[in-house]
Amino acid sequence: MSITIKKIRDFIGHQQAVYSFCFDQNHYVYSGGGDGFLVQWHINEDDGVLIAKHDCAIYSVQSFDDLVLTGNNQGELSVFNIKTFELIKKIKFNTNAIFDIQKHKELLYLACSSGEIIVLNMNFEIVVQHQLSTKSIRQMKFYGKEMIVAGSEPSVWVLDLNFKQKQKYTDFNSSVFGVDFHLEDQLLICGGRDAVLDFLIEEEKESIKAHLLHVNDIKLNPEQTYFLSASMDKTVKLWDWENRRLLKVIDFEKYQGHTSSVNKILWFDKNKFISCSDDRTLKCYEIQGI
Repeated sequence: MSITIKKIRDFIGHQQAVYSFCFDQNHYVYSGGGDGFLVQWHINEDDGVLIAKHDCAIYSVQSFDDLVLTGNNQGELSVFNIKTFELIKKIKFNTNAIFDIQKHKELLYLACSSGEIIVLNMNFEIVVQHQLSTKSIRQMKFYGKEMIVAGSEPSVWVLDLNFKQKQKYTDFNSSVFGVDFHLEDQLLICGGRDAVLDFLIEEEKESIKAHLLHVNDIKLNPEQTYFLSASMDKTVKLWDWENRRLLKVIDFEKYQGHTSSVNKILWFDKNKFISCSDDRTLKCYEIQGI
């Protein structure tokens, strides 16, 4: 069966670049961007609902239980109730941007532009402040009792949950922005400013020139048989995992894709994904035949 790409929906309403978004268990999408807007969308509806307006850019968004969290470019974490849109808590850590927010077990992890990872409990109290690097931490990925961290040093770290270093990869030309992990093959995949995809295992590295400009994000599908890469070159690319083979280029000309840098991608389910961009939109696509 051949692979076909179908655009399902554009989410339009942000006034500046959209940098991050997440899903909740009820098929709602939460997006944040340079305009400071936190917007709730439903996967089956065109119009969004403005939850909050921040005074500065939102760089990270995360949702769990009945909460949605935002991290902005001034080191501030805001916590909202999804049902009431009430602001529950606002915490000012410093003046450093929060590039990523992840929940693992009963802890929250914040990746900061200072090179620090801040760990909070469920009462939003600081448990640990770990200085991992002198440059920005861009993205974190958790699996089991380990975490993978991508940063601008440029490096990728494999750490245990006490921040003990198990592996550190440094053979990169420039900043690493996105990282994912293939469980069966025990392989890391990462990408960044050099527009290359790197596949890492222990001391071995395989590299593919993947895009014309920065690789901003990478996501394996739930079955880990395909993956997506998002780039500053305005495209999202679909790849076959086993053969590292490019299958589709989702661009504006052929698929009414983005017209500016694609900043983040997430699989909504096994064959749908959403992307966000500097062009102020989010777009939802269905991939048929995978």
